[in-house]
Amino acid sequence: NVTSEVGADGGISGPAARDVLDVTEHMAFAKSFGSNAQVAAGGSVQLDFSITNLSTETVTDINFTDDLNTMLSGATVLTSAQTDICGVGSTLNGQTTKLAFEDGALAPGASCTFSVAVSIPANSVPGDYLNLTSNITSNVGANSLTGNPADAQLRVLEPPLFSKAFTPGSILAGQSSTIGFKIDNQVTYAGPVTDIQLTDNLPAGMVIADEPSANASCTGGTLTAVAGSSLFSYKGGSLAANAECTLSVDVSVANAGDYLNTTEPLTSSSGNSGTASAKLHVDPQPAFGKEFKPASILLGDLSTLVLTIDNALSTVAASNISLRDQLPAGMAIASEPYAKTDCEQGTLSAAPGSMLISYLGGSVAASSACTVQVDVVGLMAGEHLNTTDDLTSSSGSSGKAQAELTVDALGTICFPGPDIYVIPEGIIFSGPGITDISAEGGIMSEGEVIIDPPHSLVLRAPFADFAPLLQVLDGEPGAQLRVIAEPVNCNVGN
Repeated sequence: NVTSEVGADGGISGPAARDVLDVTEHMAFAKSFGSNAQVAAGGSVQLDFSITNLSTETVTDINFTDDLNTMLSGATVLTSAQTDICGVGSTLNGQTTKLAFEDGALAPGASCTFSVAVSIPANSVPGDYLNLTSNITSNVGANSLTGNPADAQLRVLEPPLFSKAFTPGSILAGQSSTIGFKIDNQVTYAGPVTDIQLTDNLPAGMVIADEPSANASCTGGTLTAVAGSSLFSYKGGSLAANAECTLSVDVSVANAGDYLNTTEPLTSSSGNSGTASAKLHVDPQPAFGKEFKPASILLGDLSTLVLTIDNALSTVAASNISLRDQLPAGMAIASEPYAKTDCEQGTLSAAPGSMLISYLGGSVAASSACTVQVDVVGLMAGEHLNTTDDLTSSSGSSGKAQAELTVDALGTICFPGPDIYVIPEGIIFSGPGITDISAEGGIMSEGEVIIDPPHSLVLRAPFADFAPLLQVLDGEPGAQLRVIAEPVNCNVGN
């Protein structure tokens, strides 16, 4: 502090007067949050206080308060009340949102420290929060003194971002796809992340591939991915602030469909990052079927063998089709096969009289179907089961296709002329499967024949259809029947 110069009448003057007043702080008061002043929402953190008597006299009646709600609404003290922590008789209340320290006392040069645990609400918004106490008050001798408040900053951490994806996102049944998990700690309020915990229960029908190729770029931790199982997990890893890491594993699916895969929440020292979901589309191999049109023929007649390659349920084209069908004994490719296909490209082979049909190198577009057709002839009576080889393509194996062709033999029922037999007037002949009806003098109407004697009737039909015809005629006066193996003219004496 400096005065002006001194002056007096008569021109008398003198130098200014000066002196220094040294004001010293009588007490040091500080606070800090532990764990690098960082905490996850829903976690807890230690709050440390220290008080030091800087004076040469004993300080008594030390008091301050700390309203945690002014820092972060809902923050509370977890520690029970404490006593004698800074001099005999000193107290610090607990289990509240507002701390109150009372009746502290420190000898000259002495200090004290004490701590409380603070709970942070789970719904806290990530960010930096300043915690400021009240002024600290005390008595030194007969003087009441007030000191500055203590402050400390606490960061409520932002959990790392968590996502997943399938690569590729669409596969064929039986193939594999890689699940990639990304843990991104490049967030605004990031801190070092430890104790990463991830569990992924795969959906029904999806399993860890035979060769899982499991990998993690995070630091440390234990990765579990057992081939054939439906559980993937990663435990105990860590990640630096403003960094990212990935996890991956190969999975396979046997059946077509859409598979939605959602993990359990990813947790870490920075809190709960929530779940991650991704969908894998699995296309089927083309469906493969066959049929004979018609499915039942007479000996020597033709049927069209139709092989269908149905890719309607797939989003990808099937190329490089390979199809082979070795016909069974009892049928062969017709002399005029009329072989054709509406599949794209490829080579169709069906030599007349042979028993091998093949179609190689063709393709069928996504969401469509095509057919291969060849006419075959029945060479032997009976039921003939025809099974192809496996149909293969760029989409994998579609398996075999089979169908049955029934070949019926022919017989003849003869009613000889009137010189030998007399057929009663008005008898009606009809029955299922009749292929040829001829009657001399007879009247044909809607598959029924009425015979007017003395004419004769010839029926050609599969043997299986003779029985009901014979039952119809049995017992009719004057009607006599003869069944022979091959068609003949129904002349007298046959």
